[in-house]
Amino acid sequence: MEQQRPCIVIDARKIRDFGIGTTISGLIEGLSTCAGNERIVLALPPGIDGTRWRGRFEVCTARSRGYGL
Repeated sequence: MEQQRPCIVIDARKIRDFGIGTTISGLIEGLSTCAGNERIVLALPPGIDGTRWRGRFEVCTARSRGYGL
């Protein structure tokens, strides 16, 4: 039986904000250098180009309001 990869979803909708946005950016950059088998999905707000993170991460646009996933 094939074992599934762990999946991590990062809610990055506040990446533009001061404080929490800095923390989210640091987390994304740190995880991008880690070699692992896990699947990592970034939920970005509309208007953020996630091209630079594709490859290590799956990128999606979260259109829900700030605190309402």
